Amino acid sequence: MRSTIMRILLPCVALAWGGSARAGSLSISIQETGYAATTFTTGSGGTINVPSGVLAGAPDFNFSGFNVASTLGAMQGALTGSGTIASLNQNPETLTILISDNGYTLPAGPNYTMASSSSYSFGFPNSTTDSFTFQSFANPGSVLFGMADPSPGRTYSPLVGFGSDHADEALTAFSSGTGYTLTESYAWNSNAANDTFQATGSTIVTAQMVPEPSSLVLVGLGLGSLGLIVSHCRRQRVL
Repeated sequence: MRSTIMRILLPCVALAWGGSARAGSLSISIQETGYAATTFTTGSGGTINVPSGVLAGAPDFNFSGFNVASTLGAMQGALTGSGTIASLNQNPETLTILISDNGYTLPAGPNYTMASSSSYSFGFPNSTTDSFTFQSFANPGSVLFGMADPSPGRTYSPLVGFGSDHADEALTAFSSGTGYTLTESYAWNSNAANDTFQATGSTIVTAQMVPEPSSLVLVGLGLGSLGLIVSHCRRQRVL
């Protein structure tokens, strides 16, 4: 039976800002439609390496490595990962991978902005039958796989044969005074053999910039002065 290769490559976005490699109880849920999910969770580190081979939750896919990492820093929190998956069935199958970490306490809240982006490249001609959906989620508090605040999401269908595509989603605002959870969803609908699929995705959360009271006072004074100037000009025209 011929194999279909799916590579999910998330860029390691949390390198330059010196974040901690620990953000909470990092978990992965791997599920083929019609089967109970296989999950992996770590309570002591910010990375997970999925064992190679066929998992009970996805018997028609062979994992040759899937690695994820959660990073936490003073300026932003991020969720990343990478992996390679091969299809073992020529029939239509849907594989869904959820990645989640429920221990983000930085940056300081309560108002946040979530940025979500994804891209893919497709190497074989069955592009009109395959599709790929990526979406990010934020959730107030420590709710693993929580999806209270979703990004707009992006579905690529049909995929471009021997081509690629990229999307930066609109920013998503959310609030939480008790930390937050990040979750990513990857869904690949494979409907034919001999397809090579590479995908990337990233989720980054930063604190919303709220003007300080002194700044608001200065803005108010500026608007007041502008109003006086406009009023003076009008009187000059009347005279």
